[in-house]
Amino acid sequence: MNSKCRFPEFYFESSGGEGPLYVYFEDGPYGNAVDDETGSGAGFFNDQGRLIAVLFDHVAASSDRKMLKFAKKQFVEVVIKNGKAVELKSSHTKISKRKASPEKSI
Repeated sequence: MNSKCRFPEFYFESSGGEGPLYVYFEDGPYGNAVDDETGSGAGFFNDQGRLIAVLFDHVAASSDRKMLKFAKKQFVEVVIKNGKAVELKSSHTKISKRKASPEKSI
């Protein structure tokens, strides 16, 4: 990952219009994944326990809304419309209506 990138950064592995969506909030190291409480993805945490990246298991590129929930009331929610992440909400940072293409590779 480019250390000079602007966060959040998206990476979408599309196959047939859906696939996993990665969202990075900070540079790694990312370590082991921790499953979210709903079974819909995983989170990566820094040494202080702050969420630094997430993986949404199955996201539809055309239109979707997904939320991952973790311990200590940490969450990440993403809204996808027409192949773009049009809204991203997170418990640890104020991110809203940050437009980025989930098809864009990092």
